[in-house]
This record gives sequence, structure tokens and C-alpha cells, in this order.
Amino acid sequence: MDSPRIEARPTPHPGKFDHAKTFRKVHYAKKHQRTDIRPDNWGKFGYWQTNVMDLIGKGTFEETIPRVHIKDTSVREFIEKYEKPGLPVIIQGLMDDWPAMQNWEWSRLERKYRHGSFKVGEDDDGHRIKMRLKYFLDYLRHQTDDSPLYLFESACEDATRTAGLLEDFRIPDVFPFDLHCVLGLDDRPPHRWFLIGPKRSGTTVHRDPIGTAAWNALQSGEKRWCLFPPDLPKEIVKAKGLRREGEDDEAIDWFAKLLPRLKRREGPGKLRILEGTQGPGEIIFVPPRWWHAVVNLSDTVACTQNFVSLANFDLAWKEMRRGRKKLAVRWLNRLDTFFPELAHRARQLNRADNWRMHNEPRRAGGDHSSSDSSSSSSSSSEASTEMSADLEDIEEELMGLESRWPADLKEAVEARRNEAVGSDGAAKASRSRRRRHKVPQNGEQRGGGGDVTMTPVEGHVGGQGGGTQSEEAPVGAVGNGHGVNMPQAPAAFEISGSGGSSSSSSLQTAGGGVCGPSRMGRRSSGRRAGAGGGGGGQPLSAV
Repeated sequence: MDSPRIEARPTPHPGKFDHAKTFRKVHYAKKHQRTDIRPDNWGKFGYWQTNVMDLIGKGTFEETIPRVHIKDTSVREFIEKYEKPGLPVIIQGLMDDWPAMQNWEWSRLERKYRHGSFKVGEDDDGHRIKMRLKYFLDYLRHQTDDSPLYLFESACEDATRTAGLLEDFRIPDVFPFDLHCVLGLDDRPPHRWFLIGPKRSGTTVHRDPIGTAAWNALQSGEKRWCLFPPDLPKEIVKAKGLRREGEDDEAIDWFAKLLPRLKRREGPGKLRILEGTQGPGEIIFVPPRWWHAVVNLSDTVACTQNFVSLANFDLAWKEMRRGRKKLAVRWLNRLDTFFPELAHRARQLNRADNWRMHNEPRRAGGDHSSSDSSSSSSSSSEASTEMSADLEDIEEELMGLESRWPADLKEAVEARRNEAVGSDGAAKASRSRRRRHKVPQNGEQRGGGGDVTMTPVEGHVGGQGGGTQSEEAPVGAVGNGHGVNMPQAPAAFEISGSGGSSSSSSLQTAGGGVCGPSRMGRRSSGRRAGAGGGGGGQPLSAV
């Protein structure tokens, strides 16, 4: 028995493009993105006038991806049930108050961003192929391609015409940390995308890069997801040997042809797979290393972000040091500044694996283990050139979520940090070695609604009222009221309480404060908040 039969059916032609330049813009993009076929062959199978979407759409498969409403779970429960064990889940209710739910309606997008230029692909040399939104939306409404062009922009903040998109969404509270944010404005790999996917577009099976997890938030339309556990071989999930001569390898073909064949080959109930349909207002969590494929069942608008949390730090560090050697050195330098205990953890992993960092000399006898002392000395000189003015922007991003965190989130983060970071003697000792790029000259600095004072000898920081404290606290930190506690790099990464005060060398935050989150969708002082350059590849998650 073959795949479900794709049959022709009467379908009205969507008509000609509305703009005179659209055809030329689209022809150029197709010609340079896929040099293996002619632009007029993008619709060779004629899927637009067949029943293919009926064969792969909602109701044609068993929905097995778990669903949870944010009102029915706490952040701690979410972390314990899904993030820690690394299980995909679709979350409802997190986008209800996002401006994007109104601002990203088709008519509003076209009216506000029609002249904005967005990435719709890459040529063979990795150069970005861009198109104005008014032409892309014209194409979306009238396209008849089997696997259409896909808009995926990772650098909205680089242009004033598109930067406003970042104000319409935020990092969901259940994903508070992104440890890549300490890399700064230009070093960070592309990590977030604004997406517009015409129906039948998507991505075939892949894993997300450098050990990152991902979330995808869908504003409109429907996406079908298929996920495989990390331990399944590539040959299985890619359906090796099942693609026939003349068939394409786009997402629409994988879902319509290869997936049904794969299920039959493996046998009923034997293929470990999670499938589900993501609808408007829903966010899907994709854990690190999970294989996944996505197809847009209708025209969609979404945003997505790849991130590194405490839960996947070990994996992300190993992937970074192996695949991005120079960037790993810079990341370690920044961890020394903002999260010294995680820097210590990274060096522990290096020693356990006998791993030599890119900037470390080879040692006699083949001993390539990384020590805190040698790495600290080698990184300090390099750090002097790396630690520049953008440290203030990084700190602002780290403190971005602050008072929006509910009490149970603080408790959940405390639990995760205690588990993710070791408590051996070296880690405790590193608490007294925290460095800060900025030291108060007169022992006092003004914060928003109150004062932040510092006693250099005792290392004691006190915040009153609505102020913000962010200075070095080598020994202990005390925060009162509704300020933001941000002494340098918490040792045991503890956050506790929702009122009163706390004091510990491992930094416990109290009142309405928060320590260590990453904020998305905000620009500081007109500078971009971390997309890292102007491109990167097509988003490998959540398309």
C-alpha cells in the first residue's frame, strides 16, 4: 500500500499579482534560492489544485503532543514535567496579552511594514535574499508553488522599518533564561525570527543548532508538527531509501509521501513519534536535540526563539566548544563576568572530557585539561578586549523580566539553579572572585525610585523602594522592597520569596526582584539586543 493518493480537484486560480513588480521580485528570489530547478518549475506537482492539504491536515493523524493551559500549571510544574525531562508540549494562554495578537493581523502588518525588507531565502554563497513585505504578501495571496518561499527574518532590529515588530511579543515566563545573551550585541548567533509562512511551506526533518532548545509562538494559521526523540537515528527520521525518483525533498513532500511510508515500514505503533497541530495563540516547546519537521497548513504568522537555559547548559556548552571554537572562548569570558559558577561548570566539563579550548596552549604529555587558574589567566587578557560598552546592554537584557515574574516562577528558578549548578568547594570559592565591569566611585548610585548603596569592605548591597541595584556584591546581597536584585552572577543561582529581604553569599533575591532572565523584543539606547549580525541560515526550528 502506497501513500494516500494525491488527486486533482477543481480549484479556482488565485489570480495575478496585484503589484507590477511582484513577479520580477519573486522570480529573482526563486532563481537564486534554488538553482537546481527553474523558477517556473516551483509548482510542477500542482499541489495547489489537489487534495494534498486534506491528506496531511488536522484529523488525518493522532494528536499526541501534550497540551497544557498556563492557567492549569505553575512554572515549577512546567519545568519539572516538561523542561527537565526534555518533553515537547503545546502551551495555551501565554500569548493572550501579546500586542502581536492584534498588531500582526494581515491588514495591519501590510499597512505598517509594507516597505520593510525581509529575508526570504539565501543564495548558494549564503547571501541574504530579501523582499519588501508588500511584494511578499502579494505573492502569498496568489502563489501556486508546491513549496513556497518562506519569510524568516532574524534581524528586525537592524532597520527602523521593522524594529517595531520586536515590541509586539516577549519571552514567555516559562522560558526565563537564555544564557547566550551574555555574548552581547554582535557575537551572539542568530536566535530569534519573525516568520510568515504561506500554506504548503515548511521545513523538513532537522535538529536545532548548537544544543539549543526552542519555542515557537503562532499568531495566526495552523502548523502541523512531527517530532522524534533525540536517540532515533538520522536514517530513520529522514526516511532514507523511501524517496522515489522524481520526488522532491521539501516539507510538503515529506509529510504527504515519506512519513506515511516510514510509518508503514517501521510497523504500527513502533515508530516513536509525537504529532500535533498548533493553532493561533499557542506556543510549542521543542527540547534540545529533538528531530522535528513542520508544514504550514494555512498561511501563518509566527515568531520563534532558540535559547540556552540551565536545563540544557551542559549540552549547549559541549556543542559550542566543538562547533564554534572561537565563540566558545568569548562565551566563557562572558560567563566569567556574569555567571562565574557556570563558567566553573564549563571548565569542569572540559576537564572531564580532557578538552582543550581554542585559546589554550598544548601541554606536555598530551594533557589538555582546562583548569580554572590557567583559563582564568588566559581569558583575562582576552576579556579586556571583549568587555566593552555593550556590557551595560547585556546587564539590561539580563534584568529585563524583573517584576513581571510571579512568585512560583522565582521558586521554580531557585530549584532549577540549585540542580543545574554544582555546590563543590571550588564553586563556593569562586563566589569571592566575582568581577564587575563597573564599580561605584562614591559608594552610592541612584536607582529608579530609590537609592542603591554599596559598602566596598563588606560587599553589602542594599536597595530601598523601587530602585534597581546591579553592583558587585562579593560576599552577600540584601534587597528590600520592590527593587531589582542583580549583584554579579549568583553563585547557587537562588531566587526566593516574594516579600521582605534575604541575604546570602549565593545571592537570594527578595521583594519583587529577579535575577538573570533574558528579555526579547526590546532595544536599549537604540542598539540592537542581540540578533548577532545580519543573517544566519534559515530558522532550523519552529517554521
